[in-house]
Amino acid sequence: MKKESGDSVVLIGFMGSGKSTMGIRLSYRLQYALEDTDKLIECKAGKTISEIFASEGEEAFRQMETEMLERLAENKGRRVYSVGGGTPVRAVNRSLLKKLGTVVYLRTRPETIYERLKDDTSRPLLQGEDPLDTIRSLMAEREALPELLKNRRVLRLRGGLLRVEGLPVAMALASPVNHHTADVQFEKALAAYPGAYAVINQQFVQHELSDMEFVNRENDMGFPGLRRAKQSYHPFLLAEKYVAVENR
Repeated sequence: MKKESGDSVVLIGFMGSGKSTMGIRLSYRLQYALEDTDKLIECKAGKTISEIFASEGEEAFRQMETEMLERLAENKGRRVYSVGGGTPVRAVNRSLLKKLGTVVYLRTRPETIYERLKDDTSRPLLQGEDPLDTIRSLMAEREALPELLKNRRVLRLRGGLLRVEGLPVAMALASPVNHHTADVQFEKALAAYPGAYAVINQQFVQHELSDMEFVNRENDMGFPGLRRAKQSYHPFLLAEKYVAVENR
């Protein structure tokens, strides 16, 4: 991301990438005030992030993030901002982050993040059977989506979007592997709309992949709910996922 206005510094990156630590160091070095959006949200809500996820759901938390960024965008003076790992996923948030100042992405290896967070029970997204695989999948997804859309014509990408009263609540993206198989790269739905996953999956296949005999769906990351959803499609084959990691 590039700077649009202001002289503040905005630190983004996956959870555990060091945003809070780097934020403290930059704040001291630059003599700027430090704002941590997760801590601000917890203070305003009177709950921890985990409690917000448990009681109100991820989508409610994501909306709180957007509202907090809108409020911070009205601030005067230079600051160092440390924001939640998933904050830049929303397009509206990316625009707000650029308005805050210079956006700096802290890139960290998945294995390093796992070592930092493996004993941290306060991270709702890492409470599945295989946290390291979840970290790898989420990081790859967040980095791959912009590249996927940029090369959509080369990949012959097909997409589907589900709206409820004009609001996008679910999406799916896939591309053909050969003449009889399509690979689904992304399937996403807002948790606040029960059944949206099932609807987007069904309608996407029916309308965009009807010419395909086989559909390879996303990794379920070992989450019981996602595994049950995948099994409800009566899959022809369930295969283990393997990740190739470069040795450095």
